[in-house]
Amino acid sequence: MILLEAILLNCVAQLSFDNITLKELYNKLGDPEKNKISEIYKKNRNTFIDTTINWNNKTVLLSIDKGKLNRLGVEVKNLNPLSGYDSVIKAFIERVLLRLSYDSLTPEIINTSETLQIKFLYQGINLLFSPVGNYNELFSLISTASRFKLTKNEYSFVAEWYNDGIIIKMIFPNNYQLLCGENKKELDEKLLMTLYRMSSKNNLTEAPVMNENNLDSLPFLISEGDNYMNQLYSDIYYRWNGTDSILVFEKEQIPYSVSNLFLKKELTGSRKLELQQKLYRERNFTYIIDLNTFIDYFENDFRSFVGLENANPGSIEGTLVLSHKYFNFIHLLYFKTNSTEVFNNNGKITTELYTNIPMHNVANLFMDFKSKEVKEQIDIIIKNP
Repeated sequence: MILLEAILLNCVAQLSFDNITLKELYNKLGDPEKNKISEIYKKNRNTFIDTTINWNNKTVLLSIDKGKLNRLGVEVKNLNPLSGYDSVIKAFIERVLLRLSYDSLTPEIINTSETLQIKFLYQGINLLFSPVGNYNELFSLISTASRFKLTKNEYSFVAEWYNDGIIIKMIFPNNYQLLCGENKKELDEKLLMTLYRMSSKNNLTEAPVMNENNLDSLPFLISEGDNYMNQLYSDIYYRWNGTDSILVFEKEQIPYSVSNLFLKKELTGSRKLELQQKLYRERNFTYIIDLNTFIDYFENDFRSFVGLENANPGSIEGTLVLSHKYFNFIHLLYFKTNSTEVFNNNGKITTELYTNIPMHNVANLFMDFKSKEVKEQIDIIIKNP
């Protein structure tokens, strides 16, 4: 019994990791730094703590949430203004600079950077042919910069540091798995846990109120949205009754109705998705979730596009693509149902969910970054005291 208690206590005291990337970074730390983190964990194992430790004359940021390490990286103060989605980029750069600190000379840094799908430029030329000879020189130029700029397009990010006329560029792909440090298996399972937890809640909307007018006699109105690869669309369809617009939702107009159903929460009613989520390595998990809850969860961070492959009353098949508004990845929901389920306020729609599908092209990393392709840009001037 004493031995068993000792084993259990040892297991409880074991630090866990939010993802494999953080575990690999942690494992490369020296024993003194690991011991510091272990002491912090033991004192705060049931709470959240956001703190720092010193390592090789640098400040290392770390966060532990209920025994799980979910942040580890070198502090770069000129990144502090980044927030929202950009905080993912901030954490990525912090992790990269910690990983590169394990290397010394520039050739080693370049080899590691290429493994991480990153390209560094000094005044527009490869770091290998620059005066930067080691990691400390590179980090000094980055950490003491007076200006930081972050630029993104569909495929790439460019982080730029300006330091007394010297520009350091860090180019990396818009690959969400790389940026957040989590592989597809980890991302799939996190989303599964979130959606499955939400699926047990009673969060239903009222049935849509249908106008009693003869809808066939009313003209169509289309609120045009964007398209996804010219295959799927986010158009919303209405009819105009002379005084107001009415969302199209009728058995005689299956393509318009199904598109509206997945794009407008007003129509979801008490419908549910019988959702088979496809996980990494051909694993599946099936559960039921309210359609309204599903749409609501993705509404703020993703753009939705719908396309139908079959619109017969007995066989309605199509795809809902959820494209992230900032990072270049999608979730794909394939649905197969019939008009009896679609036009039933309590209907159940059979679906398959494929998650965290990257859409970046790594080859673009080594192409010229053209200013006309820029979609978003942050430019920060650092006022040093």
